[in-house]
Amino acid sequence: MVILSLLFVWLKFGINVGNLNFQDFTVKQLYIKFDKKILISADDIEIPLNLEPNSSSNHSSTNQIKKITTYFPYLNKFFKEINLKNIKVGENSATVLYKNDIFYIDSAFLKVDVKLKAKDDGFDISINELSLKDFELVIKGEMDANFANNLYDFNGSFQTHEINGKLDFDIKNGILNYYITDATAASLEHFMNELGIKAAMDKEISEWIYGKIIASRYDVTQLKGEIDLNNQDFMLDKLTGEAYAYDLNISFNDKLPSAYVSEAFIELRDGDLSFILKDPQYEGKSLFGSSVKITNLFKTGTKVLLNLATDSLLDKNVTNILKAYDINLPIVQTSGTLNSSLNLDINIEPYALKAHGKFELKNANLEIAGAKFSSKKASVELNDTDVDIKNANLKMANLFEANDINGKIDTVKMKAKFDANFAKVNINANDTKLYNRENFKSKVELDFSKKDTTLNIANLNTLITFKDKNTSIEISDITPLLPYSRLLKELGVRAGFVVIDSPDFAKFNIVAKNVLFTTPFRKKDGLMYENDDLNIKVDKNKVFATTKSGLLSFNIDEKESINATIKNLDFILSNSDNNDSTNMPDVNFNAQNSFLVLKDLNKTIEFSSYSGNLNKKNIKFNGKTGENGDITLNLMPNLMWLFASGISGKDVNNFLNMQSFDDGNFTLKVVGNSQKDYRGEILIHDAFLKDYVLYQRLLSFLNSVPALLTFKTPDFNDKGFSVKDGKVYFMRKDNQILIQAMDFKGTSADIGGKGVIDLNTDDLNIDLEIKYLKDASSIIDYIPLVNQILLGSDRTISTVIKIRGTLQNPTYESQVLSDVLLSPFNIIKNTLELPFVMFE
Repeated sequence: MVILSLLFVWLKFGINVGNLNFQDFTVKQLYIKFDKKILISADDIEIPLNLEPNSSSNHSSTNQIKKITTYFPYLNKFFKEINLKNIKVGENSATVLYKNDIFYIDSAFLKVDVKLKAKDDGFDISINELSLKDFELVIKGEMDANFANNLYDFNGSFQTHEINGKLDFDIKNGILNYYITDATAASLEHFMNELGIKAAMDKEISEWIYGKIIASRYDVTQLKGEIDLNNQDFMLDKLTGEAYAYDLNISFNDKLPSAYVSEAFIELRDGDLSFILKDPQYEGKSLFGSSVKITNLFKTGTKVLLNLATDSLLDKNVTNILKAYDINLPIVQTSGTLNSSLNLDINIEPYALKAHGKFELKNANLEIAGAKFSSKKASVELNDTDVDIKNANLKMANLFEANDINGKIDTVKMKAKFDANFAKVNINANDTKLYNRENFKSKVELDFSKKDTTLNIANLNTLITFKDKNTSIEISDITPLLPYSRLLKELGVRAGFVVIDSPDFAKFNIVAKNVLFTTPFRKKDGLMYENDDLNIKVDKNKVFATTKSGLLSFNIDEKESINATIKNLDFILSNSDNNDSTNMPDVNFNAQNSFLVLKDLNKTIEFSSYSGNLNKKNIKFNGKTGENGDITLNLMPNLMWLFASGISGKDVNNFLNMQSFDDGNFTLKVVGNSQKDYRGEILIHDAFLKDYVLYQRLLSFLNSVPALLTFKTPDFNDKGFSVKDGKVYFMRKDNQILIQAMDFKGTSADIGGKGVIDLNTDDLNIDLEIKYLKDASSIIDYIPLVNQILLGSDRTISTVIKIRGTLQNPTYESQVLSDVLLSPFNIIKNTLELPFVMFE
């Protein structure tokens, strides 16, 4: 009793302790006084961390509030004043003050500045400041605390990070129900960082709420939630709220520019956060009707649902959004109208993307994998990595137009397959009619997996490659295309491999390899010219073409006339070919070292050069032959006209296809209805009649007949019969050559005659009159009786030789023994006197 009495006396007057040590527990400047209630103060208190029960979970503001509220019933009941400075628990320190119903505590996690007013069941608490430092949350207001029933009710305001507003909450049985209204914020950055840490929220989710969606101001109209204080469970699945955000920038992806939204209504309900957007725009384009939603915000399986709607263009700004999510939609719209909706379903963890979109295009200009097209309509549907094209119309410049295009694009393999109805395919630069086909079906394959995009049209054997600066059209086999190419038909093309390059489908560079064609040309080795490589350029209104061999080149001018240059090729001309050429184009030609072979005449004109024109069925030649020879040939449906002057015996031999003449100067005239129906004239000067078989056998025959020894004249020599001047008049009727008359004048003898040559059998039926002893006849002329008997009225001696047999084996018969006194013969005479004036 004495000790207790002394202790009470000491407490009554106060106890001062400078230092108190008990194990690791120390107190400095401790003062305790008891005067109805306890007054206690101390400057430094150190409490070992292991003396704190559940010390690992005590270091948070919510735990400290929970502990403090358990002390409140004892403060006013037992204490008059508490002044504890620098209370250290482990590494943390705190200050606790209580006086005149003012309770103050300041620790690392918590700051409390309240005024307590006791009442029967608890306290009315005026909170000047309640700061949860680990949340950066400051609360002010009035609280009704019922400690008997562990009930709390608060009305006031709050501020946390950038957010402030009205806060009401109540606590019952350890559950805090809070209700926030009229809150505003300039930013959510720090709040979301804090919430993400406290709620163990996935960083990507936190970033979507703030980071990908940033506003200049937020107005929270209401936010309701619960916190289990006993278990420190924020019960985020029960969180609901509504807010408005202004001047938003929404970033779909770090690789893309942000979308702008003037205002958004934000709703949190059932763990889903929805953004209803007002006047959204992306790169200046309206996204009216678009929305953003984050589902399962506080659970596993969180998803971001993006709905992007636009009636602007499906341009690169839109397709780049898909590309940022590794979806390579190869279609870009550059003009026209569009009605579209794009939904992106993004699973946060693990990352997964589902995409679905519908795009309805009308009267649009498009780029498909870089290639330019136009479309009256197209329906495009995106399903994850597949793109379905339905009922599309597609046109590429003037190259082709296709309808009812249906198919699928694989954006992973970056390939596509379509079925298409082609209304037309037309490669028709400057009306050259390279290719023109209408109304056919074909499968089409698109490959945009490499640098250059390719389009393969199966039914055309055609591969189109779209490059940076030009488009290349590769045709592996042009054979199936020939019926639809006027130009190729006109050129006689039958087969080949073709590559067409064009920068704008107005200019073309065409390389054709291993081309098989039909031409009227024969090479100098005797083989027909029917294979070569061609280079063709189409520029403006002209076409220019060259061959690899250099044998042929041509151009087509704006009037569709073909101008050809021929080198070292012989032109084989047939009347039947000409009759079939009703659609032959207008062709002008120039040739060097080219012979003209008249197939129906079996004649060859050895031109050194010539020029001419083919127009439908009309053919004209003007050529040079030999040193001074000029030849003009016109062939028309019912007319053949040939005039040659200054030509040599060799030229005539080539035309006649025989060795009849040598040296000399010749003029040849032919006119008729065709190459098998004509008449002609040959004029001869200073030449030799020398056909090897006919002439040599004629000489042998003359030498074998003694009565004809008078033919030993200078005109008959080894070079042939010397012709000073001569004429031949002839006709052709089908396969017969009619020699109507021929007259060769020599120095001492003349030859005249007529006959028929059958071209089918080579049979000869020719009668020659040989006039000789022209010098002797001038002497006999002075003997009147002999003159009249031997020479006749023309004062010449003559005989008739009949040539029969064939050209290869001619036979000869003379009437000189029996008819020598009757010469000259009237039949020959009459023939020679025919009035040939048809060329005059």
